[in-house]
Amino acid sequence: MTGGDVSGEAANRAERSSSGTDVTTLQGGTVALRGTSESTRAAAGARTPQPSDSGRTPGGGAAERPGTQAPAAVAAAPSPGPGIVDPQQNAGAPPVSATQPQGGVVVSQGPARPGTGFAGPERSRGPGALGVVAPRDGFTLGSEDAPIVIVEGYVEDAEDTTVWLVANGYRAPVRVRDGRFRHAMPVLERTTRLWIEAKAAAGEPPRKSGEITVVNTAPGPVSVLAIESPLNSGAQLRVTASWRPIADRFDGVVNGIPLRRFDAGRDVEPSTLFYMRHVQSGVFSLIVRGDPSISTVSTRLYHLLNGQFSVRDVRSVPIGLGGSGIAARILFPFGVEWNQSEWFTGRAEGSDTITQFRFPEGVGWTERRIDLR
Repeated sequence: MTGGDVSGEAANRAERSSSGTDVTTLQGGTVALRGTSESTRAAAGARTPQPSDSGRTPGGGAAERPGTQAPAAVAAAPSPGPGIVDPQQNAGAPPVSATQPQGGVVVSQGPARPGTGFAGPERSRGPGALGVVAPRDGFTLGSEDAPIVIVEGYVEDAEDTTVWLVANGYRAPVRVRDGRFRHAMPVLERTTRLWIEAKAAAGEPPRKSGEITVVNTAPGPVSVLAIESPLNSGAQLRVTASWRPIADRFDGVVNGIPLRRFDAGRDVEPSTLFYMRHVQSGVFSLIVRGDPSISTVSTRLYHLLNGQFSVRDVRSVPIGLGGSGIAARILFPFGVEWNQSEWFTGRAEGSDTITQFRFPEGVGWTERRIDLR
């Protein structure tokens, strides 16, 4: 079984509904919100936790609020596809937010070098210095904001072509151009601590910028799919989700739930991200579609696994020259991705299906073999 190589047939199958359920039914009617069937939970002697707010569409939420650090995005109400709103910030200007505290640049805390002062924010940068200029320390995201920040900074050493962005222990390589970098980073936990590291001389610890804190006032269950491969100008890419309420059954599927799109700008890596707030339990399949000119896209999934920040390796998703492919399958309320086998305690294989389970919680998740190819 290969994690990222799935066929367009699997994506189409994920969107078939044996019961004919649609998004309108989900919004206006009552649906089962369990992640596992009664028989599976009875066998394990435990029930899957039940989420609240059952009257909302999976992934639904308020529209993005203008005037924040994050570019605006479009609400995930069922529609032909999410609209795109241009970022509200210029490439060279730090983002502005009503909740963003004022302050100076957070610069290198590393060992002093000749001719470099370390008295505070207004000290000389000096050779080898590095720092974060945006977002400001204490930057706060509200419930209507995208759970993503654009981290901007500088390095003074011309030999630094790559630095490391550290976010709550996760390390992301960031490319440096002309001494500057801009990187889009999902911030899914309530508090995220960020800093930059760069290589140092032999025998010295890595050079490190000052640490900043970003607060997310609405962490909750959320997933972010970053498009890591560059897109040609004018190329159209769309990500939707299919959802089924019970993880070990294939009925009750809801199709075509659009994810919100976050365009960070062409000078930002990654420049395009899609995200969804999950307000229902069950299995969500994230499905990527593109123009006929796009045959494969590279994606990276950010999510909360049992409330902890989790990042998956980059995956190549074939979408079949204008077709579609499944980038990820996630089970909520746990936030576990199908290929995170270390989370499960066992596995059962049939002729047509594979079931992964976890005890003592009594979680059972079944997928068809043909969909996992």
